Amino acid sequence: MKSTASRHTWQQVADIVRQRLAAGDYASGAALPSYRALASELGVSLSVCQRAMSQLRAEGVVQIAQGRGSRPGDPQGLESDFSFYGVIHPYNPAGDFGRLLNAQVLEAFSTMRPHAFPLISSSLGDSASELTAMRRMTHNRVRGLLLSPATQSANAAHFEELSRRLPVVLFDQELPGSDLPLVKFDYVRVGQELGDALRQAGRRHALVLYQTQANRSLQELTEALSSRLEVSVCELDLFGQATAMARSQDGALLRELATQVGDALAAHGCDALFCPYDALLDMVILNGLPESALTDVQLATLSGCDSRLPSPRFLSRDVWQWEQSLVSLIGAAAHRLVRWTINHHAPTSVKLIPMRRIR
Repeated sequence: MKSTASRHTWQQVADIVRQRLAAGDYASGAALPSYRALASELGVSLSVCQRAMSQLRAEGVVQIAQGRGSRPGDPQGLESDFSFYGVIHPYNPAGDFGRLLNAQVLEAFSTMRPHAFPLISSSLGDSASELTAMRRMTHNRVRGLLLSPATQSANAAHFEELSRRLPVVLFDQELPGSDLPLVKFDYVRVGQELGDALRQAGRRHALVLYQTQANRSLQELTEALSSRLEVSVCELDLFGQATAMARSQDGALLRELATQVGDALAAHGCDALFCPYDALLDMVILNGLPESALTDVQLATLSGCDSRLPSPRFLSRDVWQWEQSLVSLIGAAAHRLVRWTINHHAPTSVKLIPMRRIR
């Protein structure tokens, strides 16, 4: 966990404990995890946890007794200081992107006035779990809900019905069968820009990497790209685990993934490759395929969703990049949600967040 432009590390730790208390993760009257256990879990120093808990004690959120540890404070005090909002997304909270997304959600809500705090839950891409999370959020009396729906979500009718009782705003991708307000990146524009740039560079056939059951936003990008030049799609079952495999140095699985991409490039005669995740492009494709397999291939990706520094090989290549600003996406969605809550007027249009080409 690292400090951000607007939130120190100790403030982020306090946010996490506050969220867990509000969600009922810690039983009333039971001891909270020790400072040492919390520091180990969150990867921070003991002094950071001590400062965070001191702040929560000053707020009345926790009670600290010498020799007896920390316990939840008065829940009424917590509810009076904050308006709670639910956030449901399909990403693994233990994965790199899931952790980054959760941190950006906390940061976006920390700037809201009046004070707002998110209760975050992951559906792990499962429609039934998504519905369970929604019911848990409403049970916790959230004032509104941000939803990034599971790709195969069948819950449009449930969220439409819920929106008649409290605000529901979609972010990241649409929910088929619903007319809920939506904030998402302008994937169509990126697909068009990428296609135009590839044609100008004399490229004729692009390979697009998909995770199995790719989300609808990536499908929109691919459709826009295919209006400019020929496109083939390569679906990879291990796609979502690639970054974790690279970090664990699982060489056999990484080679298997890279081989699948190399075979697809050769089979389709592609002279361009688009990978939606820069970390995957870097750690698996660039470092898993021989240079000869990529000599005449133009590489392109989306960046901004991984805090890892790129490898020297990535930096030395002419990789075209479009920047995704999660802060802008989540901030715009959270602003719409809070404004709807206050004004009692639902937004009706789709808000598109541009992605800027940075390389």
